[in-house]
Amino acid sequence: MPALAKPIDLNQLELTHIAFFVGALANDWVLEGVKRAGFEGVRHSHGFLIQQLLEGPRAVGELASLIGISQQAVSKSIGELEQIGLLENVASHDARVRRVRLSGRGERVVRLARTLRRRLERRLERRASSADLAATRRVLLVALGELGGTEAVKQRRVRATG
Repeated sequence: MPALAKPIDLNQLELTHIAFFVGALANDWVLEGVKRAGFEGVRHSHGFLIQQLLEGPRAVGELASLIGISQQAVSKSIGELEQIGLLENVASHDARVRRVRLSGRGERVVRLARTLRRRLERRLERRASSADLAATRRVLLVALGELGGTEAVKQRRVRATG
């Protein structure tokens, strides 16, 4: 029988690991809040598509290019989001091009997710000093820049991975 691994000393974890774990857990927390509010069927991966629709309607091919996945995968996600009422079709000047946008319900789920993230931020503000939070934000922004992600985040062009 193999020996169990020793517990991890959290103070020895690399910053990138901590950032990954915090980001993943924050996303899970927001998603659970979204589901509790009645938005069943929403998945993490839907967020990449929803982000691209915040600026207005887009064509399926354009969404695929922006997100970095196939048109078939985008169409599947669009179907899922339509089924739960978050997206709707819009008229297109070319009948061969399918365009979608956030529905009123889709806009509500975006507002809710933003509210939940602000709520989590306020919880952090109660547990850590403003200086600590500002320093943490600066360090994470430096890391984002070092990894070449600044412009992608600014332009909402973070691609789906994995």
